[in-house]
Amino acid sequence: MSSYNVVKSLKDEGLLRSIKLVDVSNDLGVITELGLLSVPAISKDGKILGIDPLELDFVKALLTGDEVTIEKYVPKSYSEALDRFSVSLIHSSYASILALIHNSIDPLLNTRFIDHAVRLELVSSLSKDKLIEEIKLRSRDIFESLRDKMVRVAAKNYLREVVWVLGIDIEVLTLKKFIDRDLITQWLLAKTSVGRALVPYNFDIVKDVATHVVNVLTNRLSKYLKDLIEEYRTLMREFVHRELK
Repeated sequence: MSSYNVVKSLKDEGLLRSIKLVDVSNDLGVITELGLLSVPAISKDGKILGIDPLELDFVKALLTGDEVTIEKYVPKSYSEALDRFSVSLIHSSYASILALIHNSIDPLLNTRFIDHAVRLELVSSLSKDKLIEEIKLRSRDIFESLRDKMVRVAAKNYLREVVWVLGIDIEVLTLKKFIDRDLITQWLLAKTSVGRALVPYNFDIVKDVATHVVNVLTNRLSKYLKDLIEEYRTLMREFVHRELK
């Protein structure tokens, strides 16, 4: 819903015509060229200025050139940068699952996810090399502190895709058949791999993550399902009927 919320807010503010919406659902070129691992994202002149979560005031400030407001949403210290990295990590299902199945945030360290999460294009006081060193020093602590949240992110995204494929009228008993460790293990691998790239050596770790996802879904199925059905209906109402223009 993050992309929808940003677009809907800009529409309500009368700012939607100030931007160009880019559909990345079928454009691998844009993704690879920009090194984009998370949406929504905002870019200018081919450079990503920020990714999810995108605060409306931040986006509006970028559109209007309000430097004072932009500064409020840009980290000014390595501590603030680490916080923003962590927030963007748990807002990205791809990054979260990638970290989980590798039992580490290390696969993200050589990507532009860090630049995008921390908004380095707008930061003049921080060094990316120094920032990566700071993340490396704290990588285990960051991972452990976010593990449970990332598992919940993985669980809800798995359920979302099952519901979208099978339909919102799916019976709970049928849905429960998909809360299966082996199915979720396969989904986790498929979700993050690019061909054979990024497939972890230790499948036991992936199975362990899948077990945690099963536990979350077993305990939160009713709540998640209610949320996802409402989300589905909202998106269908807005986009199928072309209310966003």
